[in-house]
Amino acid sequence: MISRRAWLRGLMMTAVAFLVVAAPILADELIGTVQSSNVDAKTFLVMPKGGGDDVEVTINDKTEFETAKGKKLSNFDLAKMKKGTRVTVTHEKGVASKVVLSRGTP
Repeated sequence: MISRRAWLRGLMMTAVAFLVVAAPILADELIGTVQSSNVDAKTFLVMPKGGGDDVEVTINDKTEFETAKGKKLSNFDLAKMKKGTRVTVTHEKGVASKVVLSRGTP
């Protein structure tokens, strides 16, 4: 018979595993084209692919940038993000955790 402590430990491990798996699902994904960027405010404006209102995206020190082929871009300079760059942004409440640059940037 399983002791209470072992059962509780198993329950906690299941809960932690669920949170690790569910966290990326909770983030939103935005696919669109960059309209402008503001280096000082660490933001850029994206026009969604399907139309609608532009979305302001904020970046921080934890935001990861990569190319469409999966190459990580360390120390990405927001000034290089030009109007017309196609992006896929994974964000939560407008704060980007990951930005994939598809076209229009070096």
